[in-house]
Amino acid sequence: MSARTLCPERIEERLADAENLVRGRADIGNPHHFIAGLWEQTYRRAPRCLGPMVSRRIGAMARSLGVASEADRPRPEHRQLKRVA
Repeated sequence: MSARTLCPERIEERLADAENLVRGRADIGNPHHFIAGLWEQTYRRAPRCLGPMVSRRIGAMARSLGVASEADRPRPEHRQLKRVA
């Protein structure tokens, strides 16, 4: 694990805290900034094996707040392939 990588327990704590804020309708300020910050604090620092779980949880919070998350944005490396007959 690199110095920038978070351990699974720390990721779980951050996500659980954020989910509690969202569920409790806490004043989180700008929801776009909240989700972007959460993305940077957790997903980008998560071990690769936890990426899908973190992405799903952040995406669910983003949808609950009515904003797009990083996971919802298309990326050049995730281009869809065209089917060739």
